[in-house]
Amino acid sequence: MGFIIEKAFQNGREIIEAAGIRCESLAIIDSLDNCEIKIRQQ
Repeated sequence: MGFIIEKAFQNGREIIEAAGIRCESLAIIDSLDNCEIKIRQQ
């Protein structure tokens, strides 16, 4: 499964991978705390 934006703080990836499905994301957001978007550096 491919995603443009992954919200890493919501645990969806773990659920998908636990079902045996490969997951790829172009951008991963680690946090939206204090109205700041924190994007994971790859």
